[in-house]
Amino acid sequence: MNTDSLRDDLLSLVGFLLTSAQGLNHEPIDYGTFRLLDASGRVLEIMQKYELGDEFTAQLQAQIDEKRFGSMSSESLEPFLQHVILQYTAEIKRRLDNQN
Repeated sequence: MNTDSLRDDLLSLVGFLLTSAQGLNHEPIDYGTFRLLDASGRVLEIMQKYELGDEFTAQLQAQIDEKRFGSMSSESLEPFLQHVILQYTAEIKRRLDNQN
């Protein structure tokens, strides 16, 4: 694994998070939800790039990318977030159960 490249990608993510935090002071309240969704997608991209992902993370990234790169509609992200969070928690539970 190229740790220099990973460090650069993670440092770039930190920059995104910091500038997002600053921007949220002047943006509509709903934009914060999208910023966090975008950050989640960026983390998943980094995981895939450095072969730290798996089938589940690739599928999760695909779902998130549909929202990140799809049309910016006025629909609430709440139903989508509830759906992916339920998938995520089921997968984490499955992984924890398999460790025992």
